[in-house]
Amino acid sequence: MTHSNCENCDVLRSTSSTTQNSSSCQAPSSEILATFPQPSTQWDDGSPSCNGISEHQPHYYFGYGAMCNPVSRQRRKIEGKNFRAAVLPNFRLDFSNSGVASVVEVKSEAAETACDSGDSSESTIEFESDSFENCIHGVLMEFHERSMWEKTVASEKGYEHRKVWVFPYADECSTEMDETVESRHRKRSEPVLAHVFYMTSRPEKSGRPQERYLKIIAQGLEHHGVTSKYIQEKILSVESIPCRTPSEFRSFPSNPEPLPTISFEEYQARCSRTNLCFVLADKIVDMVGPLPDEDQALMKFLRSNAFGRGDLTPFLRDLFYDPDMSCYSWNDDYVTSTDDKLRRDSIIWNRWAENQMVDIFSSCHAEGRVTMRLEKKRTKDILR
Repeated sequence: MTHSNCENCDVLRSTSSTTQNSSSCQAPSSEILATFPQPSTQWDDGSPSCNGISEHQPHYYFGYGAMCNPVSRQRRKIEGKNFRAAVLPNFRLDFSNSGVASVVEVKSEAAETACDSGDSSESTIEFESDSFENCIHGVLMEFHERSMWEKTVASEKGYEHRKVWVFPYADECSTEMDETVESRHRKRSEPVLAHVFYMTSRPEKSGRPQERYLKIIAQGLEHHGVTSKYIQEKILSVESIPCRTPSEFRSFPSNPEPLPTISFEEYQARCSRTNLCFVLADKIVDMVGPLPDEDQALMKFLRSNAFGRGDLTPFLRDLFYDPDMSCYSWNDDYVTSTDDKLRRDSIIWNRWAENQMVDIFSSCHAEGRVTMRLEKKRTKDILR
């Protein structure tokens, strides 16, 4: 099957009719001080992955990373409804764990006082709309089907989730007609109890996000009407690993050629003997040197999606949207294809995937080395 990403180039524009833009939704008001019941960290009905989803009640989710971008959601086959720019107070954005976004709770003085008094039934929520300290701007969305929530959970391996109060930007049409633009900017809607994903561990050595990743987040936030000042200050200003052109893609170091060639069955048997290795195209990459902590996002990702499995490249293509690669095609059977351009494009995708993993390993202070090759055969025979 041949895949071309050119159709994704217009998705950000074509989906604009289903979202609010920056002129129709305004950031929450300043100096908000409100008390709400403490959100429970448990799900509503006790089921493991999609509790709280019913046939008649929407499930609210607050996104702050790649899930804000409609193209990323499309590539993950996740469909939401009623997208709104919103603010999560008393949290800050964090990229230290493997260079991917997470949220860290920052308790306010009022909340600390409530905790010290032993009052666990209420939590004080406060923030100022003119300040981006200790608050996260993102996208509030609704899931009306259990399958969409299950896909979201599956795509966020390594994350936990909990309920939080988020404040949607106020709709311009909900304000008084004679109010100024500035006063409308300081309005807010009523809070919504939504689920947010977070990482429980924070490694000793901080990682850096990829520039590509930050751009995807920024595009999604802008598309859904998040204030540009927040995007510039809290997303695009983060120190990052720069984007690379195909000629600059990096590769894992390799043992001397010729590398030994093994079958896929032999590779799986090798992995079962505690070898931490995975496949990129026909390369077998071993983890070498000191291993990252098991709680780090990289190790959770590899154990769930890579070790002992088939070629990681197609999975990375769907998970990591990269607009710079939108004009390169891909074919599951590129090894046997007679189309020269398709073969060249697919090889560039293979190099792109390896470059992604090299950057991620670098961000996590991990090391990998190519030690063997898989027997050449149709790619789809060794896919995941």
